[in-house]
Amino acid sequence: MTTGKKIIKYLVLCIITMGLLVGCSDSLKEKNVESFIKKIVSYNTYKNMASVEENGQFIEECKTTFGEYLTDDAFNLLMANRIFSKYSGVISKANGVTDISFTKTSEAQNDGYIHFEYEVSYKLEYDDETVDMKDYMAFNVLDEKGYKIEKVSILDKTSSIFE
Repeated sequence: MTTGKKIIKYLVLCIITMGLLVGCSDSLKEKNVESFIKKIVSYNTYKNMASVEENGQFIEECKTTFGEYLTDDAFNLLMANRIFSKYSGVISKANGVTDISFTKTSEAQNDGYIHFEYEVSYKLEYDDETVDMKDYMAFNVLDEKGYKIEKVSILDKTSSIFE
């Protein structure tokens, strides 16, 4: 085999490898977002969590539960907007959460981050009724932050959690 052919094969192999790595990286970012969604609407997430915000206990429990998915800035913004408190308050009053499903409605590669949008559906089970819930969430995952979510937005005008 000539040197030219070896170089071409090497370049093709490098291009394929880089393509796989970029594709896998985006896939892992998407899996991190989807794991976060499952956790934020799960009954098990809140069943043992402190129901009141006393002495920072709720904050610490949220940090332990969600810290692996979020940057510090994203976590602090969700705490400031009382998103975890809202989900905890609504979900912990139910007997359970069933039929959790989500659909990615948008994905866009922007300069330095990937933007994902999801429609999230789940059912809150009570003693005598089931309530259908639907929330709309958007996420930014920055390229330089690995797989952690930099920004989470929950659309309050259309999401059931705010009703």
